[in-house]
Amino acid sequence: VLKRNQATITVLGESISLKLAVNPEGETQVHPEFSDCLQVAEKTGVPLKKVMQLALHEYMSQQGESSGSQEN
Repeated sequence: VLKRNQATITVLGESISLKLAVNPEGETQVHPEFSDCLQVAEKTGVPLKKVMQLALHEYMSQQGESSGSQEN
């Protein structure tokens, strides 16, 4: 069982929840909450895929590249 956490970031002025899981190698896998991304996409007119990418980018920029995080 992977250790799991949650985080919240702001993208395009809207909150998006993230699911975080630490794999056995100690790397953090980050997954934006689909329903949050969909709501932001519908509200802003930005494509869903782009909102998900922005969410991952925002998380990574907050954590810094040295954290070992991966966008999976």
